[in-house]
Amino acid sequence: MKASVKLALLIVAAILITVLTFLVGAGAGYNNGEYKEIYSVESLRANIVAFEDAGAKKIVALNDGNTVLLLLDARGSVIKEEKLSFHTVKAGYDGGCLYLYYENESKLSAVKVSCDDLSSETYDYDIRLDSLEYYTINSKGELFCSLADSPMELRKIVLNGVESFSLAEPLSFLECRNDDIYLHAEGELFVFENGNLQEFFSDTLDEVPFRFLDAGYIIGLDGMIYRISGKTASPIFKCSVAPSEYIYHSMGGNEIAYALNSDEISVADITTGVARTYQIDGSVEAVSADSAIVSRDSKLYITDYTSFREIPPEASDVPSEPGEDAGFPDVLDVEGDFAYIDAGMTVKKLKDLFTDEEIAVFNEGSSLVPSGYLKTGFTVKNKKIVILGDTNGTGTVNGSDIKEAQAMLLGLSESSSVYFKAADMNRDNEINTTDLVILAQGIS
Repeated sequence: MKASVKLALLIVAAILITVLTFLVGAGAGYNNGEYKEIYSVESLRANIVAFEDAGAKKIVALNDGNTVLLLLDARGSVIKEEKLSFHTVKAGYDGGCLYLYYENESKLSAVKVSCDDLSSETYDYDIRLDSLEYYTINSKGELFCSLADSPMELRKIVLNGVESFSLAEPLSFLECRNDDIYLHAEGELFVFENGNLQEFFSDTLDEVPFRFLDAGYIIGLDGMIYRISGKTASPIFKCSVAPSEYIYHSMGGNEIAYALNSDEISVADITTGVARTYQIDGSVEAVSADSAIVSRDSKLYITDYTSFREIPPEASDVPSEPGEDAGFPDVLDVEGDFAYIDAGMTVKKLKDLFTDEEIAVFNEGSSLVPSGYLKTGFTVKNKKIVILGDTNGTGTVNGSDIKEAQAMLLGLSESSSVYFKAADMNRDNEINTTDLVILAQGIS
């Protein structure tokens, strides 16, 4: 065989090997993207405790026996890796530093990690870890905490001793953000500033916070996202799953990304409620604003989730024909042009009730609502949805609904008829003090 022919065959073989290697590594349903291996999982105990976007970098903390830190560049390549000699029991993030908490001879220790270069500083506290209920530290290493047997007391532990602050209600949330300490107790959010505990806002945050998504947004335990502006918090979007049911949340602009199950990521626009879902080749372990960490074959990879196949909307999301007004299931309460729906019902649950047909839900702007919680003012089969008590169309019932109902009673509101229906709690076709009392009792 001539040398030129042998060379040609070798080139063809090399190309085939390259293509096959790429296809095997890419996996089914993967389009134009790239997996980057970031860590080989060494034990079944491995789990990710933090995955944060830190400017142009990303930082990952995972437990694999002890804790491993990975610093990634914007493209997901590992810049630096550090192996620590402890097992993280809790992680926190304040926008610039990652905080890792661990047990050191039954007492609490914390490590502050720089997201620039993984340099760290350790703080030790003379307090038992198992006695703490909530705890967080600021950049100075000052510990703010509550004890399990003293839930109505905030403690600040510094080198010079302990300061205590009494609360009117048990503490339910404590987190450091941009070096301010925020805490939530029975409907009120407080901030620790200049050595004093000050009320940040009240009556506008109706659910217990889960965590800050970024400096301007908080997500509650029920999945409701609140925008913080000044000293008010406005509910703007409710995710289709609550924090206890998803893997991880992250904000990127107006979008919220979260893992629905082991191999799907949902990305919702909080301004429109429109969501996209991506099918991931592997098990999703964590999600940031634009990337996912995926486990496959005892290894961890990072990838841009948008390069995977987007799952098209289900056939049930196809709009109904104009003018259609078919029957409703008996379990739903329909009266004239209105369909009364229980608070907390999702689009999916409503669709499941229609076993013999496919339906679609639209918001007040006539845009299709593919998922999420139902709200007063939405439309299904030409009927306006009414959620009793949801007088402002947020999908939840709280103190702001009482204020809106009061405005209706006094004739100060220009709300449409569907919101008057939501405020008419006893459905006697008028709004009076009885309705306000029923609404207030329901909230309490």
